[in-house]
Amino acid sequence: MRGKNQIIMLKAIDLLARPGGATIRDLEKRLEVGRRSVYRMIELLEELGFPVYNEQCDTGSAKRWKFEESYNKKLPNLSIPDIRLTLSEMVALCLLRGNTNPLKGTGIDDSMESAFQKLSRFLPDKLFAKIDKIKAMLLSFPVS
Repeated sequence: MRGKNQIIMLKAIDLLARPGGATIRDLEKRLEVGRRSVYRMIELLEELGFPVYNEQCDTGSAKRWKFEESYNKKLPNLSIPDIRLTLSEMVALCLLRGNTNPLKGTGIDDSMESAFQKLSRFLPDKLFAKIDKIKAMLLSFPVS
């Protein structure tokens, strides 16, 4: 069940990161959860430090919930929080690659693989192969 909640959280982030954000009804429908769950999700995102706010729609009927514009980095087909990773942080993430067995079949493993593919575009050539060699050396010996 926890994996399902994580997937719902990721979908909610995507919906709120859109330029127009989302209404509560949009979130209910797209996340396939009830109204109270949507409000709990928004509250949790706020507790986690996401800058969520709402504004009245032009029609005046419903509020649209979204992230502050300065929080999103705009890309051609994607809005993501603006994060800057150091090389050591990227390497640490790469070390996690392949250690996602507990997440197999949850949908999160596909998202992680997609993220690693995107991350590889920012890393020096063949760094994943080098990191795999380092992992083999570090993880092949049992710790006493």
